[in-house]
Amino acid sequence: MAIKGITKKWVIVFFAAAMSQFSACEKKSNGTADGAISRVLVKSGYKRVQVSFGIANSKASAFLVTHSASSEVIRVNASQAVNDSITFFIENLNQGYYTFKVEAVRGDGSIIGGAHIVNGRTYGEGHVAGLAAVAAADLVFIRNETPYLTWTRSLPTDFIGTEVYYTTVSNQTTSIRSYIADGVSVLPGYKDRTAFEYRSMYLPANSIDTFFSAPIKTAAPAYFASLANKYIIEKSGMVSEVTEQSRTKLHNHVEYSTLRFKTGTGSPQSLFIIAADLSKGNLGLSTLMPDNATAFKTQTVKQMAQKRTEAGQKVLAAVNGDFFDWTPIEGRPWGPVVVEGNVIKNFLKAGINSSYIGVRKDGSLALGMASALTAADYTGFQNLVGAGETVLYLNKTRKIYNDTDRHPRTMTGFTDDRMLYLIVVDGRRNDYSIGMTLDELSKIIGSLNVSFATNLDGGGSSTMVVNQNNGLAVTNRFSDATERAIANSIAIVEK
Repeated sequence: MAIKGITKKWVIVFFAAAMSQFSACEKKSNGTADGAISRVLVKSGYKRVQVSFGIANSKASAFLVTHSASSEVIRVNASQAVNDSITFFIENLNQGYYTFKVEAVRGDGSIIGGAHIVNGRTYGEGHVAGLAAVAAADLVFIRNETPYLTWTRSLPTDFIGTEVYYTTVSNQTTSIRSYIADGVSVLPGYKDRTAFEYRSMYLPANSIDTFFSAPIKTAAPAYFASLANKYIIEKSGMVSEVTEQSRTKLHNHVEYSTLRFKTGTGSPQSLFIIAADLSKGNLGLSTLMPDNATAFKTQTVKQMAQKRTEAGQKVLAAVNGDFFDWTPIEGRPWGPVVVEGNVIKNFLKAGINSSYIGVRKDGSLALGMASALTAADYTGFQNLVGAGETVLYLNKTRKIYNDTDRHPRTMTGFTDDRMLYLIVVDGRRNDYSIGMTLDELSKIIGSLNVSFATNLDGGGSSTMVVNQNNGLAVTNRFSDATERAIANSIAIVEK
């Protein structure tokens, strides 16, 4: 059997063995002989393997390596070790499983101790051809924001991340890599309305090489004014044609969006949406009452917001709140009321099973049926307002009413991560917005992944007020001739 030196076919690379992080899945030989060889490791690669072993205190002058697919012998001189370790690659191997033998020899060619036998494998075209490209869970392309792709949590074995190729605003093709821990692939400098492609990266245990799937090619994706609009358009099942959409940032963590669309029957709908991330410390949900006081009376949403602003708190947005009496006490709400820790009303109108939405003093959001609350429960709320009997979502369960009447509507709901939504739907104008049934409302807010949601007072009461351009203004088209005076409001405020 001929012994050959190291050639281009047998590429030998020597370095300090810094691959200990993979040691748990490396293949090891057993024992040493006369201090000649220790810890023989074989790592897999694409048509190659990496072989390494320790030679501390070795009496050998060289080492002979053979494998089961060839009669050739690789000779490695002991003088080529670095930090008492030898590492080299065996290239041009077909995909498959191999047995490797390492022996130590003295200067006279005699063998020191026994042979070290280890098994290993290589990967090839067959392995690569079987790798699946993991499709993105979502493509998030929002106007004036850096786009990104999100990934499912259910991923194949050995999947480690994604590589995306796209065109930049300077018309250059670039690529980015993201990994499982990132959760998203962000595309900085992406050129609007250009196609891109991505492929999945795989790193098998004990592998020295990363493998790539075939790419998924994606046409230029649609843009949306806001994330809320995107989810409503894509997931509610209500939108057939978008006629207009917009977004305004009211705060770093509060967005105001509008969405006009046609349903499958061609009927127009107009939505006004506040999305507020209440997980941020400087935002709050607050109950507004007329004149920023506690007496039952009526006042418009805008006037209530102005009164709170005059008292020194910035109101970012507000919508109408609870249903209420006109007589015998005008402005007495049907449900409970708590304002900034003060329990104003803790009982329900006779015969009415109101729901409620509120924020507790510990900052947690709550929504449910007010009949379940005790007197002690009310003292735990910082702000609370009653709502309709028709809850839309309770603990992620959608309520179905099979109703057919469409009206202007106001609703609110929140997700598990404290994203709160205030939504107004205009109605009673056939050429502009026909309004919605309760079941249509729940389709809209359900598309936003809420766990809890309820219907507030509607009809002529439905009003949204937004603080933009340094002023409070009504943004929807209320169905009465003038803005209706109501009992209370729900506001997003700065603390």
